[in-house]
Amino acid sequence: MTENTNLPAILHALPTLLAGHTAAWPLVDRLQTLWVRLGNGRFHLVVLGQFKRGKSTLLNALLGESFLPTGVVPVTAIPTLIEYGPVRQARITFHEGATRSIALEELADYVTEAANPHNQKG
Repeated sequence: MTENTNLPAILHALPTLLAGHTAAWPLVDRLQTLWVRLGNGRFHLVVLGQFKRGKSTLLNALLGESFLPTGVVPVTAIPTLIEYGPVRQARITFHEGATRSIALEELADYVTEAANPHNQKG
C-alpha cells in the first residue's frame, strides 16, 4: 500500500488493525483507492434501471442542464460516460477504439435507438 497523507487516520491504521486477517487486505487497498479518487474529485456513479424510468432525466437534473437525450419512448440505448472537462464536448468511442469529438447537440445521433438502431454506428 502506498502512503497518502490525505487519508484519514483510520485508513492508515487499517493494515495494522487487520494484520491477522489477510482476507481483508484487498478491501483495505480498495478503500484507499476509493478515498484517493474521491480526494481527486473523481468517482464513478453507475445509473441502471428499467426502460423509461427517468435515468437520463435524473442525470440531467443533477448536471443542471439537458446533456442527455430524453423522450416519451425509450431513448438512450448506448452506455454513456459523463465526466468533467475544461471544454464542453462529447467524445464518441467506437468499437475498434477510434474516438471522435462532436458537439453536445450531436450526442443523440450516437446514443439513441432512433438515430443509431442496434448501435449500427458501432
